[in-house]
Amino acid sequence: MAALLTRRDGATGWIVFSNPAKHNALTYEMLRALPGVLAAFDRDADVRVIALAGEGDKAFISGADIAEFET
Repeated sequence: MAALLTRRDGATGWIVFSNPAKHNALTYEMLRALPGVLAAFDRDADVRVIALAGEGDKAFISGADIAEFET
């Protein structure tokens, strides 16, 4: 299942795009969740940098999940 995974490691807030079966393609729900996740890290005074990563070792993000375009 596709998801945005978040964690804080010291002063770094991590956002991991997790949809490895589709080379981390962004789903509609992931796109909708992203502004809230960024805002939460922005409000955290201990977070000095936000790092973005894709899950696995094949792709950072391959683009939008085109399988969802019809819906």
